[in-house]
Amino acid sequence: MKRMIVVVLACALVLLAVAQTGCGGDTKKARQYMNKGDSLYRQAMEKASEWQTEVTSTSNITDPAGFQDAVGKSKTLASEVLKITDEAGAEYKKIYDIGDVKDYKEYADIRISQIDILEQIIKTMNDTLDKAIALRDSGDQVAFALLSQEATKQIESLTKKGQSLENEASKLRLDKNL
Repeated sequence: MKRMIVVVLACALVLLAVAQTGCGGDTKKARQYMNKGDSLYRQAMEKASEWQTEVTSTSNITDPAGFQDAVGKSKTLASEVLKITDEAGAEYKKIYDIGDVKDYKEYADIRISQIDILEQIIKTMNDTLDKAIALRDSGDQVAFALLSQEATKQIESLTKKGQSLENEASKLRLDKNL
């Protein structure tokens, strides 16, 4: 009887040890994906800053060919930003495949939403720049000004949402010690 109790206890201890290691491993893996995603997200934001500078510089260009070249450079930078955000999003999405990491999944949701907003900002600006080329060529200054105002309004709204999500992600990471 004693031998049976010892065997049962030994099995229980082994199962408990495996379960604890699995949980810690899950959290550790989720943290690795989160940190890699965050690193890539920071890189994307640095590249987005370069992109924003390039886009801003287009407003000072009066030469149509120069404007078109600047738009091309802007779109190249935008593609680089999108490539990095795709990589970051892929890292965050890996967290979804891990069990028992609810807080990390919530954090990943927030970051993925931020990536979506950044992608919307880039799409809006790329579309606006394409339309701006056509309007500059046509000389329709009123339509050009309206286009610029509308794009600014959309981007400001998206930027507010992105900042709100940034605050939420930072708070979650701090509160849950992720």
